[in-house]
Amino acid sequence: MKNLVATMESLNCTGHMTNSQLAEDLLAKIPVSMRMQWGMVAASLGQEEPNLGDLSRWLEDIAVAASYVTTSSTLVREPVKEKQKYEHQLRNL
Repeated sequence: MKNLVATMESLNCTGHMTNSQLAEDLLAKIPVSMRMQWGMVAASLGQEEPNLGDLSRWLEDIAVAASYVTTSSTLVREPVKEKQKYEHQLRNL
């Protein structure tokens, strides 16, 4: 999404940034719960209709947040796997 917006801006095709059909097509690709979150963010922007740049920034924020969750859950799960591996080795003694 970020690259799409950057390409539109570099080609000076900013008219596409407000293309509601394109926004709907892109939003259809994400889960309903995230669409609801986007709706709340879009409503809080105070604009008549948010553009693809707004959507792109929001998706970037979501990606950053997800990277923290993924990192944290990986760190939490790793010791559990090690413990299970250790217990399995003890059973086989």
